[in-house]
Amino acid sequence: MANTDSETGSPTQGITGEGELSNQMSTMTMEEVITATVRTMQLSPTRQQLKYSNKEIAALLPTFSGKDGEDVANWLTRVEAVQRVYAVADEIMQVIMVTKLLGAALEWYYSKVDYVTMSLSSFKVELRSMFASRPSRIALMKSMEARRWRKDEKFSTYFNDKVVLANKVNLDRADVIEYVIDGFDNSVLQSQARMKGFSTLAELQQTMNNITGADRGSARVSSEKPVVESSGSVTRSSQSNSRTALRCFNCNGLNHRSSECSKPRREKGSCYQPTSATRVSEATTSKSCSTTGLYKQCASGF
Repeated sequence: MANTDSETGSPTQGITGEGELSNQMSTMTMEEVITATVRTMQLSPTRQQLKYSNKEIAALLPTFSGKDGEDVANWLTRVEAVQRVYAVADEIMQVIMVTKLLGAALEWYYSKVDYVTMSLSSFKVELRSMFASRPSRIALMKSMEARRWRKDEKFSTYFNDKVVLANKVNLDRADVIEYVIDGFDNSVLQSQARMKGFSTLAELQQTMNNITGADRGSARVSSEKPVVESSGSVTRSSQSNSRTALRCFNCNGLNHRSSECSKPRREKGSCYQPTSATRVSEATTSKSCSTTGLYKQCASGF
C-alpha cells in the first residue's frame, strides 16, 4: 500500500521517485560535462599533431648531405624549431630527419644499427659530432665573400644569393649589410651606400633595386675612370684615343704630323682657328687675337 501524506492524504511514493530521478539526471549531466571537458583537453595535442601530415612537416626541412659548406648546426636548429612549433613527437621527428638525409649523411646513418634504436637527443648529438667542423664555416665565409654583384645581373638576384650565404654563417644584420655592399663592382656605389647608413636589409634592397646598368657603368667601356669634380659630384671620363693619337702642331688636327699637314703653314705668332671639335686652352683664349685668313693672329705671340 502506498504511503500517504499525513496532512493531505495524497500518496508520497511518486513524488519521492520523481525528485530522485530529477537529482539523478542533474548529476549525470554534470558528470557528462566534466568527462567531455577532460577528454577534450587530453585529445587536443593529438588533434594538433593530426592537423599536419608527416609529409607536410618534412617539406619544412631542407635536405642534409654532409657536404663541405653545409652547416649541421643550422640544420639541427631548424629541425628543433619545426618540432617545437608543430608539436611533433620525438619518434616521428626522428623518422622525418632520416628521410631528409642524403649522400654521405645517409651512408653514415646506414653504417651503424645503433642509430635506429637511439633516442632523438642522442641521435642529434651523434649527427652533430660527425659533421660539425670549423672548416665548413670557413668554406661558407669564403663562398659568401666571393659572391660579387656581376655585370648585367639584377641586384635582387645578387642580394638574395648574398643574404642566403650570410644566413648560413649566422652573421648579424649589420655585418650582412656590410658584406652585401662589399660585393658591389663599383667603388663609387660602395662609398655612396656606406654614406647612406642603411640600418636594415630592406632599406638597402629597396634603394639598390633602382640602380640601373648605366649607374653602375656596365654599359661603358672598361677604360672609364671615376672623376670627382670640384662640386663633389662624380662623373666618369673615358681614356679616349685622343690621349695617345698623333696631333699636328700646325693645325692642331689629329692623326697626322705637321710635316704631313695639307693646310697652309701657320705663321709664327698665330694660334689655331677654333672649331667645334677643337678646344682652345685658357692661355690662348686670354690673348688678344685678330682673325687674318685661316689662323688668328695673337698680339702676344708664343
